[in-house]
Amino acid sequence: MLGLMTRQTSVTVAAVAAYCLFWLAVLFGYLRVDSGDVSDAVFQTLRGAAVVLPAFALGFVVGRPRAVLAGVVFLFAALLPDRQVISGTGIDVTLLGDYGVSLGRALGLIALTTPCVIAGAIARGMVRRADETDDVAA
Repeated sequence: MLGLMTRQTSVTVAAVAAYCLFWLAVLFGYLRVDSGDVSDAVFQTLRGAAVVLPAFALGFVVGRPRAVLAGVVFLFAALLPDRQVISGTGIDVTLLGDYGVSLGRALGLIALTTPCVIAGAIARGMVRRADETDDVAA
């Protein structure tokens, strides 16, 4: 029993760490898809998936309401300095983007991702209950 709890704790910590690293990389421009690289429909789909899927997966893997606390990563990001991405050297320099998080944007991201985390946790609970029902019926 102790080994199972330790394994679940490890999985939870890894899921929260991956979620936080993903969002920090996205928010500060380390992971990005430029709108000019793909069609508008693909770009909008990727943007939506980037918000919904990681949050849902986090809730599903953790399976507990406390998973929403991972949203603190957005408040942490608001404390970090902005990052400028520049391409080129000398006279041929191009500013690709300024990346940073304001408090308002952090709160907006929390508002967008929290329902997805909760939905993932609920889905995990539904799967767990279905498994328990199957075990009782067998």
